[in-house]
Amino acid sequence: MSVSVVGLGGVLLKLKARQTMLLPPPAPALAGEQDSVAGGQSPDVFSTALRVSSLCLRVVELALIFLPSLLALPIIVFVCAIRARYPSRNSPLTSGPSPQPAILLRFIELLTYSLQLAGPAFIKLAQYASSREDLFSYEICQILGRLQDRGSPHSMGWTRKVIVRELSNGVDSAFEDLFEDFDTTPIGVGAIAQVYKAKLKSTHNAVAVKVAHPNVSLKIGKDLEILRVATNVLVWMFPNTLKWLSLPDELRVFSEMMHAQTDLRVEGSNLRVFRENFSAWSISKSDGGGSVWFPEPIMATPSVMVEEYVDAVPVNRFLRVQTENFGPDQRESEFGDDDGLVAVPLDKAARLRAAAREGTSASGVGGCGTPFDVQIAKVGMRSFVKMLLVDNFTHSDLHPGNIQVSFVKADADLSNPVDNAEVYTHLPWGIATLSDLNSVDDETFITTLQKFKIAGFVPRVVFLDAGLVSTLSVRNLINLNDLLAQIVRFDGAAVAKLLVERQRAATAAVASIEPVRDFAGFSAKMSALLARIRDSSLKLSTVSFSWILRRVFEMVRTHHVRLEGDFANVGVAVMLVEGVGRRLDPGVDLLEEVRNVVVHEWSLAVGDLFVVRAVLEVYAWSKRIGQEIVETVGRLRS
Repeated sequence: MSVSVVGLGGVLLKLKARQTMLLPPPAPALAGEQDSVAGGQSPDVFSTALRVSSLCLRVVELALIFLPSLLALPIIVFVCAIRARYPSRNSPLTSGPSPQPAILLRFIELLTYSLQLAGPAFIKLAQYASSREDLFSYEICQILGRLQDRGSPHSMGWTRKVIVRELSNGVDSAFEDLFEDFDTTPIGVGAIAQVYKAKLKSTHNAVAVKVAHPNVSLKIGKDLEILRVATNVLVWMFPNTLKWLSLPDELRVFSEMMHAQTDLRVEGSNLRVFRENFSAWSISKSDGGGSVWFPEPIMATPSVMVEEYVDAVPVNRFLRVQTENFGPDQRESEFGDDDGLVAVPLDKAARLRAAAREGTSASGVGGCGTPFDVQIAKVGMRSFVKMLLVDNFTHSDLHPGNIQVSFVKADADLSNPVDNAEVYTHLPWGIATLSDLNSVDDETFITTLQKFKIAGFVPRVVFLDAGLVSTLSVRNLINLNDLLAQIVRFDGAAVAKLLVERQRAATAAVASIEPVRDFAGFSAKMSALLARIRDSSLKLSTVSFSWILRRVFEMVRTHHVRLEGDFANVGVAVMLVEGVGRRLDPGVDLLEEVRNVVVHEWSLAVGDLFVVRAVLEVYAWSKRIGQEIVETVGRLRS
């Protein structure tokens, strides 16, 4: 199955338009962020001398930071060589992925600590590596993922200097003319920038002001240059071990991502695209209602972005209620199977639906969270499917810290950011804003949300920090279309062949790419995996896409089948969104949410998907009938 010519033409035009929006013009450097040139010296000679000396000093600094890891490296290389010589025979479809040696995991923990000390480029590198389970094992990715994206806050003096330079044309007094109020304490500090809350003088509206750290672009550029040299040295030292990873290509992708994040105009442009894509999107009242919101960018320069401040409750507050009531793993152990493929069997799904309607726990113990958990999961997952399959413009950093929840009336104007003033009348005494609900106890939090529910409010999911997006190329859209067509046929051999052939086509110009290891074994494992998925689907069980993707990543890593970064990023985004959705609503079914989008959106970025649409319709209809039968039998027995 292939994408139609008309569909591809539309996709190409959309991609070109978005590319134009997302590539800002060259950014002027701030004073203090550029190398000065002494009078009488040749600019080229002087700047080159400064650059070389600066790089040498940075290399020495990094060598001291990574010295413990470098000393331990020979031992780790020896252990990995022994493991490669005597590999484990565990199958990823039976006993799960083979565990990594404890000494290797301790080394990764040591390396992670060094990466934290090394600065923003290395922090982001660790986070990028933690998302590539197709390259690194699940245990390693989990350790790298613990590294926090935080830095030391810079001074208010630097913040004022940057704002005056980039927003006020260098006029110092214009700072007071621009802001009516400016809280000098940051409300968030990351590795690249920090965020303040302020109020614009012209509109009296609250805004969030993001300001890049001093010299962050220069520091990251310097570190990327050092990483480029280090990568080439590693590939030269360990050609047989690292050849299939194609580290130079991965570093190129990472470098592009970092350059995009250090120019805040990119995030502003991304927000405008998301706002356009979701300007008229919502879930119907008959399906529970709900919508999404992206903050409006007001001003954006290379180092400063001013955007609308949205008063909302962090989704982590909802997750804390769920964790306290159920414990971190109780839901999975109660509703899923032993190894994780089946998230919710059919009979348990009926219990969960009844629990959601009645506001009680499906296990019969305690509460089941808040009245909005199921709807928040539905809005979040369905909006993600729209980004991926309809718009081909996907938020690539949807961890819980970037998701918040506001509340509006079911019939609210989708384009009005302040169409929720009535919600403040239902807040408890002493609580002035929705964000303050993050600090109240569970009983007060749940009681307040019950009042919202009774008053007719529905959740509005707010997505923040849109600096990273995934957009599939036309070639990858065709690949995804063909891959989905084979998956819904449960043809494991065809899926394996497609992945390998498309890898060869994508890397035809790279002669050093290592051939696939044991294609017959890879094909057999893929067939076994899809057979298990087919059997579970025929039983109308809710399957876990996170489990499936981890098994696929384990296979491609074991057999050295390279996935393009775009595909890997999409897979990681699916796991993140499904993970958050399932913690809110254990009965949520990603297949049903996909079906709810594709049957209503006939203009899909990935092509027509007629076969996929038909299969999803049959699946949804069968599951609905099956659940109704189970519920009827349950009522008769009671």
